[in-house]
Amino acid sequence: MAAKGTAASRRARRTRPSRERGPVAPLRAVRAEAQRRERRKLAAFGVGSCEFPLAAGEPAGKGGAALMSSSQRSASDAAPEKEVSGQETVDLPEAAKATPPRSLRSRVRRRLLRHERDREDPSLLLSTERYRYVRELGRGGMGTVVEVDDVRLGRRVAVKTVLGDDPARLARFRREARLASQLEHPHIVPVYDLDERPEGASLAMRKVTGESLGEVIRRLRAGEEPERGRAWQLEVFAAVCQAVAYAHAQGVIHRDIKPDNVLLGRFGQVFLTDFGLAKRVDPDAEDGEPLQACGELEEVGESFVSADGAIVGTPAYMAPEQASGRQDEVDARTDVYQLGVLLYELLTLRRPYEGLRGRALLEAIQRTDPVPPRKRAPERKVPRELEAIALKALAREKSARYAAVEALLEDLRAFQEGRTVSACRDPLGVRLRKWAGRHRTLVATLASGLVVALGAGVALAVWRDRLRSAELAALRRRQAATVPYLTGLDLLARRLDLATLRERAIPAFERALSLDPDFAEARFALGRAYVAAYRADRGRAEMLAAIEAQPGNGHWLVRLGQAYLYGYDLRDPRAAAARAQARRYFQQAAALGQEVTPFAAVGEAMVLAEDGQPQAACALLEPTVREAPYLWEVWHALGYARLRLGPDRAQAAEEAFRHALELEPDEVMNLRGVAAALLAQDRPADALPFAERAAERSDPGLATDLVNLGHVLFRLQRYEEAIAALRRALDRQRNAPRAWLSLGAALHAVGRSEEGLRALAEAERLGCEDPILFQNRGSICMELGRYAEALAAYEHARKLDPSAENWANRAAAQLRLGRLAEAEADLKEASQRDPRKPQVWVQRAGLAEARGDLAAAERLIGEGLEHAPDLGRLWAIRGLYRFQLGRIPAAIADFERALELGGSPGAPLPGLSVLLLSRAYRQVGQPERALAVLEAHGDLLSPEQESTRRNEAGIAHFQLAQACLARKDFGRDDLERARLHLERSYALEPQWANAFLAAKVCAQLGEIDAAFSWLERAYAHGLRGPERLQAPALAPLREDPRWKDWVERLGR
Repeated sequence: MAAKGTAASRRARRTRPSRERGPVAPLRAVRAEAQRRERRKLAAFGVGSCEFPLAAGEPAGKGGAALMSSSQRSASDAAPEKEVSGQETVDLPEAAKATPPRSLRSRVRRRLLRHERDREDPSLLLSTERYRYVRELGRGGMGTVVEVDDVRLGRRVAVKTVLGDDPARLARFRREARLASQLEHPHIVPVYDLDERPEGASLAMRKVTGESLGEVIRRLRAGEEPERGRAWQLEVFAAVCQAVAYAHAQGVIHRDIKPDNVLLGRFGQVFLTDFGLAKRVDPDAEDGEPLQACGELEEVGESFVSADGAIVGTPAYMAPEQASGRQDEVDARTDVYQLGVLLYELLTLRRPYEGLRGRALLEAIQRTDPVPPRKRAPERKVPRELEAIALKALAREKSARYAAVEALLEDLRAFQEGRTVSACRDPLGVRLRKWAGRHRTLVATLASGLVVALGAGVALAVWRDRLRSAELAALRRRQAATVPYLTGLDLLARRLDLATLRERAIPAFERALSLDPDFAEARFALGRAYVAAYRADRGRAEMLAAIEAQPGNGHWLVRLGQAYLYGYDLRDPRAAAARAQARRYFQQAAALGQEVTPFAAVGEAMVLAEDGQPQAACALLEPTVREAPYLWEVWHALGYARLRLGPDRAQAAEEAFRHALELEPDEVMNLRGVAAALLAQDRPADALPFAERAAERSDPGLATDLVNLGHVLFRLQRYEEAIAALRRALDRQRNAPRAWLSLGAALHAVGRSEEGLRALAEAERLGCEDPILFQNRGSICMELGRYAEALAAYEHARKLDPSAENWANRAAAQLRLGRLAEAEADLKEASQRDPRKPQVWVQRAGLAEARGDLAAAERLIGEGLEHAPDLGRLWAIRGLYRFQLGRIPAAIADFERALELGGSPGAPLPGLSVLLLSRAYRQVGQPERALAVLEAHGDLLSPEQESTRRNEAGIAHFQLAQACLARKDFGRDDLERARLHLERSYALEPQWANAFLAAKVCAQLGEIDAAFSWLERAYAHGLRGPERLQAPALAPLREDPRWKDWVERLGR
């Protein structure tokens, strides 16, 4: 092609200032260098320096249509073909032949735009209030995926971002978010949130810890890891098929199924992702509009969309109708074809048309059949039935493929179960062998009959026809049952409320079984649904029936064991037998070996921990952790076993639970475990966020996590919030005894003692035999003065748990009933069991007090403080004794230390210590500090102590007023302050003394009417005697006409 202009004009153009064109302007130097490289490269082919024909690897430019129909093809074949990997790009022959040449400027701009996209900063789109950037996970054509911390919900998520203001690009991103958010399935990555801003958009989704199937296949192909086996291949493929079948049921066609869009979790999960090219079948749906490209041939990761939306997908995985641009023919069978490519690659580790590129690849997809897998990779020994399934899915004509993904799945199950595959018509002998393997007893009976029968040929022909009819009928039943089965699985995976489980999920599985009674997967899922709906006996029966129909499934055995292990409360008499049965199932699963072994070990370890053998559980789990450190279940079980070893191992338990939480941030059991470990370390404030997250994400029909949240709030002395959480728990499960138990303690803490007793009675009615229940009942009865009932409650607690604390509690009730000898015997027993218990020292001091020896009582509490110096209640009790002994400064020091340490749910500070500290300060002439104590610690006082608090505060204000008036040469300011204190004193505790003093102050201030008003109030509260009017401070009132009347009134 001739160059435009002379060399001089070209040099002149080079010296002109460049115009800034969007994102290209900041990279002028890069553009100039790119131009020089292109000139050097193309000069070798004798090409000019200004305009070039379409170079290899470049899509069509803006000068012409990106794609053309066959009637528009140019006669010239001179343009170079596009030579790119089928996994990276797409083009049609027409684009290369018919598109006018593209200028250097256009090509350089495209490359620079891509360079700018690589420099995008995804953190610009993250909400700083909610997300904290961690690291970048990947970058592709549509945008960037980063890992972030969701600080609001405390979990690790992945966020996909797209920058820029291209409307088509943003529309496709929004479309992906909407479609993916409507698909809630165990094998589809869940979407959490979509955030749109002027500078772009971001999509938050679950972070899957693992790798893509594409990465695994590439390593297997390179021999970098051992073979994973046929069972693994089929398990992964079946999971992808289930996800696609569910999407089809929701009216969504994926259009880009490939190994890189299949994610494998660290402990066996399989997820289908990337719905960026998905299409909604329903034309009336919100997202049913065709995809629009962003300018030219737009790259979306490894997938592409042409400028007019005709070509969509990844070339190596395209169906013929996609490769030819016939998008109006794209339907569910297009995804079936792509599933066929996926199965082909799993079986052979090669793609069907590997080695072909660009135009040749797309032509081959449309015009030739793939090489059969057994011929392509004979060394992999692909079964003939799986080859037939793959080739039927890869049929070029849509009518020859499976009509639906469910039919493909049914053939897959038929192969796994040894039945005849519809895509592979076995010879009669092969089919008979398969049938005989499944019906050995019947075969034996028929064999004896066939020996006798002379018409064996006729019988075989009839049998063959019947067998074919039976197989077709079974296939139809399975196809019909698959849709309700998938619907039920979706509902079960979403952890919905009990009503939804019982009214929708369970009927869906029952519908599937009514259509196909031999559907073992549906029967097992029905059992899981019954267990989740708290009908555990029925659920276990259904799960066992499924296992008997399809034995050898280790994962099913583990789930059945879990249904026995977690099906009973620890104190249920049936719990021990259930744990033994669970352990047998776990051991059966472990005997099967392979990938189920770690899960079986987890189950058996949990049984050991529950049976009081946490050390053995740890010994079983520690090698399992080394073998499978990527399984959160193993770390969780290790944390639980360590926690059962006692408080000394609580920190080690926390480490294990946090490791599990890092692997699976959304798992409620991990959140629950971290909270429990922190509570065991007496760190309720740190445990609170984990307990809150667990309660938010817990099963809507389960009260456990709300009860745990209530317990944490109780430990933080946030009693009203604890009561609210526990009532929510009871809304979920009215028959939850621990919820009633905790509610009783919380109601008692806020002074609602009778309600607390009723809650504890309900817990007992529901079978709760926890010693804490009877301890709480005894405490409430002691406060109510019902000492005989308290003694009975403490006796019950002592029988359940003969600890030092319960012996000391019984001694306390004996003391209140005046049974000093019995109390002394109980305290002797308590001291022998554990002399360090604070409660023992408190009751020994109480016994000394009952005998009138306060000094001994003070000494005993002092000895108790040597064992528990951080227990505020003990300091408060010693302060009480010192106050009674008249040792006021020492009492003040003890009270101050008690308030500094604070109380605890098991040992709250007595409100009397606040009142006595205030009184002690008054006695040493510090009324202002007395008021400060009442103001700062008034929340420790019970409602019954409110009147005493008002009295103490009133007296303190009266003393402050007296202090103002006692100053030498006091002035008007002192009088004003005294009046203010007297007004507060009178408001708190109306007495004639503070009213009369207020009258004197007002008289001194010259406020005559106010003075007579205060005299009126003082008279109402008992002021009598005319001699009181002789006070010099009242002299200003004597000239008033009302004075004589007051003298007469007080003299009567």
